[in-house]
Amino acid sequence: MTEIFHRLLLVFSIISTGGTAFGAVFNDLVPGTRAAGMGMAYTAVSDDLNALYYNPAGLAKSQFAESRAELGRQVSPIGMAGFYSFSYARPLPILPGATVGTGLFRLRQADVGEKTSFLLHFSHSLNLPQFYLRKPLQVGGNVKLVQVKPRDGRNKVSLGADAGVLLDLGWDIRTGISLTDLTPDLGVDNPSLNLGVSYRWMRRVTAAADIRVRPNLTQVFPGVEVDFFQRLLRVRVGKGLPLDGVSGIVMGVGAYFSPLVVDFAMTVPWNGINRPGGGSMLSVGYRFGAPAFYGRFVGSAAREAEDLRAEILSLEQKKRDLEAEKSTAETERTSMEGRLQAEEERLRSVQEQIRTLEDRAARKEYDAGHPQPEKKPEPPPAPKPKAAPAAPAKRETPHQFPLRHAVQPGDTLRGLSQKYYGDPTLWETLYEANRDKVERGLPIEGTTLLVPEPKRR
Repeated sequence: MTEIFHRLLLVFSIISTGGTAFGAVFNDLVPGTRAAGMGMAYTAVSDDLNALYYNPAGLAKSQFAESRAELGRQVSPIGMAGFYSFSYARPLPILPGATVGTGLFRLRQADVGEKTSFLLHFSHSLNLPQFYLRKPLQVGGNVKLVQVKPRDGRNKVSLGADAGVLLDLGWDIRTGISLTDLTPDLGVDNPSLNLGVSYRWMRRVTAAADIRVRPNLTQVFPGVEVDFFQRLLRVRVGKGLPLDGVSGIVMGVGAYFSPLVVDFAMTVPWNGINRPGGGSMLSVGYRFGAPAFYGRFVGSAAREAEDLRAEILSLEQKKRDLEAEKSTAETERTSMEGRLQAEEERLRSVQEQIRTLEDRAARKEYDAGHPQPEKKPEPPPAPKPKAAPAAPAKRETPHQFPLRHAVQPGDTLRGLSQKYYGDPTLWETLYEANRDKVERGLPIEGTTLLVPEPKRR
């Protein structure tokens, strides 16, 4: 789009003759009270009937039929200029996203001349995913019949056209380009090339700027619009149209009591209100089928209540989910505790079986090393004097106690008792001396056990 704009600027610079004029002329006056309140920075905004005269593409995707009547007056050193207009547009039912409309504009400036135009409008919204556009591209155009009657000249009538493109770039940025008053020679400077950009900040402030180029004149128009009370009241300010060289500041206000819309704009000269310049505009519009403005407050409260209700439902659902997760975790914990207890019981059972098997093995080993002598019949004993009972012989231990033993994998108390005492039944002596180094009946691997002197039974 920038390349196209540069080329068009080059064309207009070639067409232009005589440099830049002192100011705008009566042919530069166009209707649109809201647009005028924003200093004519409307090419990229263009979202209501004012778009008919600034960027026809802006009416694409209109939701409601709308009509508007407008009256304006502009003061200049040459003569008073006055105008009125009637506009109407509505969606095209057979083509979604399309809008059709019509408009009548009548302008007269004392000691200068008159201009009348009647137009037919069409605009449409195009989805172009192949160009990676974030939003649909809006295009539109007007076909019009234009009559110009200079004060001292002949009446001229000709067909003309307007065309425009509007693109929403996302991030609340819009840009537009339009070509207006494309007509054969009517004795006035035309056509006009308009390039605009707008930015919507915080959903409340719209800042826009337009560059308008026509033969003998190039102008820059900045403007701002601020919304209040849920867009029911809109305040605007911008640069005024320098009609016949009188520059000024324009201020505007709009009351959007849907379906009724009222806009007002007033231009004040920079050099003071006593200078012959400035003007005012008033428009009244009606949107057919649009919801009443007070529904915004009810709808806003209903939306807030619905949002709170949805948030409550979401929190309740999260609470139920957390409770379900907690219940599942408790069930899993109980199941794991049951499994752990079962494994501990199984381990104790296995340890008891190991001890029993070790005891049996020790007994068998002892019995194998100490066979019982065969009993022979003894002769009847001769009477002998009873001898005093002999004292039992003491066992000699092969080790010097106390000893220390480093626990190895597979060691058991019974096995160590057999190793050091020669008797597996003395394992309790080892247990009593090493309680803190025994876990679940087995010595802990890597620890060092104290082997005390055995207690004989």
